[in-house]
Formats: sequence, structure tokens, C-alpha cells
Amino acid sequence: MSLEITHIYSYGQLNKISIKNKNAVLLYGKSLDNRSDEVFTYYSKSIEDKYKIIYEENNFQLIIDDQNKFKNHLFGREFINTLSFQNYYIDATSLGFAEILLILHNLNEVRTNINIVIIYAEPKEYKKEKKTPFGDSFDLTKVAGNFKKIPPYSLLIDSNTSSKAILIPFLGFENNRLGRIMESDDGARYEQYIPILGLPAFNPSWENISLQRHHQELKDITDIKFSPASNPYETYQVLDDIYKNSVDPTLVLAPIGTKPHAIGAIIFLINKKEVGVDIGLTYDFPKKKENRTDGIGNIYEYFISHYEGK
Repeated sequence: MSLEITHIYSYGQLNKISIKNKNAVLLYGKSLDNRSDEVFTYYSKSIEDKYKIIYEENNFQLIIDDQNKFKNHLFGREFINTLSFQNYYIDATSLGFAEILLILHNLNEVRTNINIVIIYAEPKEYKKEKKTPFGDSFDLTKVAGNFKKIPPYSLLIDSNTSSKAILIPFLGFENNRLGRIMESDDGARYEQYIPILGLPAFNPSWENISLQRHHQELKDITDIKFSPASNPYETYQVLDDIYKNSVDPTLVLAPIGTKPHAIGAIIFLINKKEVGVDIGLTYDFPKKKENRTDGIGNIYEYFISHYEGK
């Protein structure tokens, strides 16, 4: 089975969203700001069944409702497969990258004849920390994380061989995240960098902040791709074009940009791995600051379907 984004709906206010699906469950994560709280509260009014899911990267396990723990390789069989719902609402506003990846991976692996809706609320504003010579600095991360693998999307790249990978990083506001990848690699594993920038951004001019923040990291990179910051479907198409235009590529994705970009990357990862493509990811698990955003921008529902094919 594969996953496909079939519809995208955008709303200016939560109360414009009508939730009509019955036999539904809400999967959500840790609240960090008022966006998370408001999305959870609104959808909870219509969806009675819900589960909070947190991923522990050091132990490769998922924690359900702060108590039940499942190892990565057992999460699908022992948790997802026990759910009998037809409609799955995944709150990407509160869930982290790893949780969304493993939820979608296992829904695709063990469930059939279901409907999936991914919810995401844009921030209206990010809290600024200070101005720098390269533009505004945003106070987003409490502790920088270490880049780690997420089974089953680990990909071993032997730095001693001539065969290297193409790294595709997504650009956000925190240039140190890409900088740490480049400093630790120094040409050992990646022969090419093809960054993807969110354009149009959530707000006008935010793409300029991202470019300014990554000035040092991008100075020797000539191939930059663009995808709307809020559109995972377009992100998927950009990734597919990179894949189709590369000769026998080994791809590594670094989803360190917007959450919709990460959703597009996740669906691309799942579909390509399903058909045997050499693809993996690297992710740094930053410890995000609480209340790092103010207000809610547009709210999106991304409708996902299963289909047979490659």
C-alpha cells in the first residue's frame, strides 16, 4: 500500500471547520503553545476517542497517554492494529516529526480501508529573540538535539566507499541545525546538498529570514528548490522530481523546516521505501521551547488515502 494526499482544505478560523466523521479517533502530542491547545480543544468537542503519543528517541519507543510503552517495531502490531476506527485525525500541530512518521508508517502497514486527516495550524507569529547581522533570530529551541536515526528509516552510508548520498535538508529559521550536519559530515557521506525552502512562506518575507539565517551554509550551494511552506503535496512533487532527475540516487532527508514540509517528506519516505528505493532520514530531535509562538494563522486539513501501486 502507498499513501497519497488527495485533498487540502484551508480555514481562517477553527470554528469554520465541520467535523462530520463518526467512528473517529484523534491522535495528538505534547502541547507547547496556544495553537496546540486550541486545536486539541476544538477537535475534542467532536471526537470522543483520543490518544496522546510521545516518541522517546533514546529508547526507540512510543509512549501512549503517558503510561503504555511500545518499541518502534511493536507499535504497529500491538497498538495501531488494535484500533478499530475508520477515521484517523492526526494533530500535526502538537505531534513531533517522529510521531507523525511512525503513526503514518504503521497505519499504512497494518490497517486497510481507513480515512486519514492530518491537521495543522500555522503560527501567526514566532517570538523573536534578537536581531543579528543576518536578520531576526527566533527563540524556538530550548536544547539543540543530536541527529539520530529513526527505525525503520535508518540508512547506513559507508563513508569509506565512493558511493555517497544526496542530502535534502528543509530550511527553517534555525541555521545551526543544517550547520551541524555539514560540520559533522565534511563530505564523508553526502556528495550533494539540495535544500528546499518554503516559498511562499507562512507569512510574507519569512523566506528571506530563512535565507539570511542560512547565509553561511548556502554560500557554496547552487541548487536550491522551492515548495510552499504549507503544502505537503507540492513538497512531495519536488522530492519526486529530485529523485527522477538523479542517477541511481541514495537520498537522505533532513526534515528541519516547516511541519507541512515534514508531512510531505514523510509520505515520500514511506512510499519510496515501500518500493525498495535507497532512502533514509536524519533528524535532530530539538527540545522546543514552550509558548514560542503567538496566535493561530491558517488551519489546514490534509486528507490522505491508501492506494495500490508504485
